[in-house]
Amino acid sequence: MSVTIRSALRLVMAMLFCIVSSATLDAADSPNEIKKRMKANLPKIEVLKKQGRVGENNKGYIEGIDKKLSKKEIELLELENKDRKLIYEYLARKTKTTVLKVTQTRVAQIRKRSAPGLWLQDGKGKWFKKPKPPLKKP
Repeated sequence: MSVTIRSALRLVMAMLFCIVSSATLDAADSPNEIKKRMKANLPKIEVLKKQGRVGENNKGYIEGIDKKLSKKEIELLELENKDRKLIYEYLARKTKTTVLKVTQTRVAQIRKRSAPGLWLQDGKGKWFKKPKPPLKKP
């Protein structure tokens, strides 16, 4: 991984920390409210990911793979994506960059941190399961 990408990833992580630590956002929700909500919803989202029913798309949002998601599950994804959008917009303003650059950095983080077997979307919109890393020879 290049130094530039590593630096960008560190910047995004630092900014996420700032978001959850700061008092308010321009939006109606404070960073702490967003953090609490996302943290509370994470276990449910992780279950859907492990079941192969949702995946991480190439724009930094979660998306349904299974066309038979319940209304409650769809609402959960919509809430998660709304919160992600607020964070991406805030980071773009704070770092004086574009939302596109923030989401591209976040997509790279998500791909790196996702467990093997979870659904991801490539740059062309094609879904794939993250492969297992190759075995290291002793």
